[in-house]
Amino acid sequence: MPTGKTRSVLLKWILVFVLGSPALVAQTLLTPVNLVVPSPGLICPGQQYDLNFRIDNGQLLGFGTIEIRIFNTVNPGDPVNGTVVGTFVNPGASPIAGPTPIITEVVTIPLNAANTIHGFYLTANPVQVNPAPAISNDTTFRQVTPLPVASMVLDSASNSNVFRTDSTNVLQSAQFGVPVPGGVAPIPPLGFDPPVPKDSTVNLCQGDSILLWNPDSVSNVTLVSYDHEWFINGQPSGETKHFIWAKIPGYYSLVTTQGGACRDTATYIGLGDFASNAHTDGVAGIYIHFYDVDTTLTRTGFGNAAGKPTRFCAGDSVVLSARETSSHPLGGYTHVWTRNVNDTIATTASIVVKDAADYAVWITERIGTSFSCSVLSNTVTTEVDPIPPAAVAPVLPTYCFGESVLLEDPNPYDNNNIYQWFLNGNNLFGIYGDTNRIEIDAATFANFGILADSTAQVWISVIDTLGCDSVSAPISFSFVAYPEIGLSEPDSIGLCQGDSITVTAFVTNGVFANFEWRQTPGNALVSNNSNAEFKTPGTYYVTATGPNNCETTDTVYVSNLSVTANAGPNQTVNAGSVVQLNGSGGVDYYWYANSPVYFSNPFDPKTQTIPTADTTTYYLQATSANGCQDLDSMQVFVIYPVDSNARFLEVNNVITPNGDGINDFFDLSALTQGDDCEFIVLNRWGTQVYYKRVYTAQWNGVDEGGNELPDGTYYFLLKCPGDEYRFKSAVSIIRSKQ
Repeated sequence: MPTGKTRSVLLKWILVFVLGSPALVAQTLLTPVNLVVPSPGLICPGQQYDLNFRIDNGQLLGFGTIEIRIFNTVNPGDPVNGTVVGTFVNPGASPIAGPTPIITEVVTIPLNAANTIHGFYLTANPVQVNPAPAISNDTTFRQVTPLPVASMVLDSASNSNVFRTDSTNVLQSAQFGVPVPGGVAPIPPLGFDPPVPKDSTVNLCQGDSILLWNPDSVSNVTLVSYDHEWFINGQPSGETKHFIWAKIPGYYSLVTTQGGACRDTATYIGLGDFASNAHTDGVAGIYIHFYDVDTTLTRTGFGNAAGKPTRFCAGDSVVLSARETSSHPLGGYTHVWTRNVNDTIATTASIVVKDAADYAVWITERIGTSFSCSVLSNTVTTEVDPIPPAAVAPVLPTYCFGESVLLEDPNPYDNNNIYQWFLNGNNLFGIYGDTNRIEIDAATFANFGILADSTAQVWISVIDTLGCDSVSAPISFSFVAYPEIGLSEPDSIGLCQGDSITVTAFVTNGVFANFEWRQTPGNALVSNNSNAEFKTPGTYYVTATGPNNCETTDTVYVSNLSVTANAGPNQTVNAGSVVQLNGSGGVDYYWYANSPVYFSNPFDPKTQTIPTADTTTYYLQATSANGCQDLDSMQVFVIYPVDSNARFLEVNNVITPNGDGINDFFDLSALTQGDDCEFIVLNRWGTQVYYKRVYTAQWNGVDEGGNELPDGTYYFLLKCPGDEYRFKSAVSIIRSKQ
């Protein structure tokens, strides 16, 4: 912003320009503060920016308007002077009184703003402010940067084989600019951003390219300070120079940027020469189209003209055809056929090929008087194909119905051929595909109505890639049925221990058969007739052999239906006690004993009993759900109270065999008194752990193998001559030292 004397002169000029008279004392002051310009800080014509201002004195009445205007600080006669670039309207009915905070309004820089410093000031209608008039208390000054200029020129000197179709469908030679009425070519499709008008389309041959450049960025072929970005179909191409080689079809456009902020979009201005920077006017926009000459070859007759080689049967021929007419109303095709590269044989659109060679065609499409594209087609190699052989290898005359039949053409396989098998006249290609070896299963035979009493006829047809074919002589074979086995018992049998069962096999479909039974593993022979007796568990299989040795096998599984009775552990009880018995292992139970006893319920696995003897053996008969039975037993030992005899009172019930010499051995001398007494020790479950035929007080808490027994309580029985049991009681082993 100008300062000092310059600023005073400018303000005076502004006031005269705005008000046309000296400033009044009573006035509403409108002050522009600054124009907000984002980085890089350039102001470009046509773009918008925020201008901040405030009302210092006075009021803007309800719905009143403040206008933001621009002027050229250098040229008072510039048409841009006084142009309204932004308007602020009081949105309510109430006045806005100064001083106010900053108010922001958007301003638009006119496109005709010159490349110089411009000022921005504020005005208002006197009837909309109080007091009137309103004056701009100050002015914001900014430098306006002009837009860069961008345009595109098609360099016809880089490719003279070009024609252009404009929006009036007139074909024009790029080299001479001569209109050809009736010319048509693709115009830019819709959908680009920005939208593409129906403008000029530039046509080139597929594979060619042409140069586009911006003449406004060229001075003696030297770039000026513009940034370039080329777009194809509205998408960035990555090219940032002042030129681009057009190699792919699409709508080409250019954006130039000055200082990273001010932009311009190019228009197509015509044809020219890049080297001399000379160019002519054209139409808006440019769309590049590449002509692709159709070189597709078709064929008539046997053979595959698209592949290599093209084969046909001896004596046949194939017709190779290229496209004959142009898709352009002013276009036409010419053809030059070659054989084995150098031999020119025809100029027609089609040729008849009868021998083996390499064939190709040059196809030229001409449009108008100066544009043409020539393309060499693919090479087609032809070979004469012999008639393929076909045969079916011999097979067995009879098969068991249900087994597969392997069929094969014994001739060497050729993957260029197509093999089709036929069964009783039905084509099997959809099932087995292209193969010279198939295996037909029973399901396929049945699907075609071939059953156990049927005869099948099979042949093969061999077709090469060009349709040469031959058919083999048919072969025939028949079927017999497998014997179907029935069994007199289920195939899964359970036997109780010691039982046996006889199973009889028979045929259910009327086929005569011989039977044989064997057992696995080992394949041991069990029976050579239809009956077999089973006594032991195992897997048994029966084989029925019918006509043509067609065999069928069935299996019988024999298992043990075992039951394990469990009468529970032995028990030691006091005389007169009720004993709880706990049996398990079956679903039905029966208790009995070796001497008369009392049972609360002999059929209850958890019955109660009172033994009547010193030692009673109880038996439990357990029956399983399938009727198998098992027997288990247990014993109950009765301990009688110690009598008043002093010798029984002297019996110790604890030993401490820890090697300290004190109470290491169980002393029963007060009970034995020199008699040869048997000594028996039982654990808590009634199992005997120690026995001595004549006890001499030598037991120190070990089992019969001399191993130390765990600390705990045990039971002992002392049986002396003339006594059933002289004494029964408990004894504890304690080895741990205190």
